Amino acid sequence: MKQRYYISGPIRGVEDYEARFAAAAAYIREKLQGVPVNPVHLAKMMPLDGGFERKEYIDICIQLLLKCDVIAMLPGWEKAPGANAEWGAAIGADKEVLYLSEEDLIPPEEEAAEENQTKRNGKPYEPGSPEALAAIERVKEAEANRNKDEAGFEIGKKRTGRPRKGAEKK
Repeated sequence: MKQRYYISGPIRGVEDYEARFAAAAAYIREKLQGVPVNPVHLAKMMPLDGGFERKEYIDICIQLLLKCDVIAMLPGWEKAPGANAEWGAAIGADKEVLYLSEEDLIPPEEEAAEENQTKRNGKPYEPGSPEALAAIERVKEAEANRNKDEAGFEIGKKRTGRPRKGAEKK
């Protein structure tokens, strides 16, 4: 069974928090082969302007955290009251703590694009060359796969059935 990683970090006052949490989820999925639990998705189900208070939100997040094996702390968590509460709950529940770095949050497609910008000899690809076109396709494929769950379903899409037994994962 794969380990579940609860992602914790600053949200309030962080303009790109959704992208940072998504990058952490991709890192967990691809590099650690784990299952990310991203609390940012709760905001879509229970928005603060819908009558839910921050305390209620934190209570639910801590319950999610307690169902996970590891808490993954994003850079800057120390300044976020909610992340501190989650960290304290994780420590109290004897959860493993993973401290992510800024380098861990580089989205895989950007990392692949950077790697694919140069040939083995360090020279850039010629625009439009077969090597450059192949690199672009690899980046597109990585992005497409990033938006699918373990069963091959697109994340965020309504599931209408299960994949056939033995169906290939894409």
